[in-house]
Amino acid sequence: MIRQLDDTEVERLATPERAVEIMRAALLDLADGEMTATPRTALPAGATALVIGAGGRRSGPVGFRAYGGWGPQSDQLTAVWDGDGRLLGVVTGELLGILRTGALGGVAVDALATPGADRIGVVGSGRMAWGQVWAASAVRPIAGVDVFSPSPDRRDDFARRVESRLGIPCRPVSTAAEAVADKPVVVLSTTSTTPVIRLEDLSPGAHVNSTGPKRAGASELDPRIAEAATAIVTDAPAQVEADDDWFSPRRPTALGAVLSGAAPGRRDAGDLTLYCSVGVTGTEPLLAAELLSARD
Repeated sequence: MIRQLDDTEVERLATPERAVEIMRAALLDLADGEMTATPRTALPAGATALVIGAGGRRSGPVGFRAYGGWGPQSDQLTAVWDGDGRLLGVVTGELLGILRTGALGGVAVDALATPGADRIGVVGSGRMAWGQVWAASAVRPIAGVDVFSPSPDRRDDFARRVESRLGIPCRPVSTAAEAVADKPVVVLSTTSTTPVIRLEDLSPGAHVNSTGPKRAGASELDPRIAEAATAIVTDAPAQVEADDDWFSPRRPTALGAVLSGAAPGRRDAGDLTLYCSVGVTGTEPLLAAELLSARD
């Protein structure tokens, strides 16, 4: 029988510390050529399209993730094989991708935020925003979080979840500018196609993680943030090039290159740094393999 995990089991088995460790190793392997990450492609399928991205380590595990254009509540599938072609199992649901994205963001915070960064300002209150805070808690001693979203109920729910699940004080606030003011770590995790904060809203030395839209003319990020950043990095430069609609004239450096020392990151405590999450393929199967093993 094929082993299968759903969102409930993923939530039970995943830890931010281990997820960040797996993603850090994956990015270094990608930088060293020991991992492949084929950019996502959309394939027409009936009345919708299936988006598929594949990759993995040359020695295994390898696999793919597929999801359709039906909307956020539709099922997703990740399948993973070992290096000898044995199917290790499948993971269904959306949580694996959310925690994978969060863990990559955690690697970025660890690599680029100031060592003493202990507060996070969050714009957005969905599951992607949660994943970012979940992972950041594994790499910095977070003492407090401020969160803004347009829905008071959603930001209140987010704050309660952070406090109950992570034990971190979390304060709902009434504007995005208030959420990010004086914060050494800023998370933008929205579906907005217009900038949700201004460059002027950020404090010197801030590090920003962005998980939302970053297309030309349709971005949650103020392009001036990219222009002002000392370092702008992404998990998947190949995906940026494949999509060919980047929001800024500046092209990002690979986060893996910063981790390996091949590219510079933060140089000074006052630097502004920016991580743009676009989703490096092949990393979902790596996390899936870990969780399938942990269940055994």
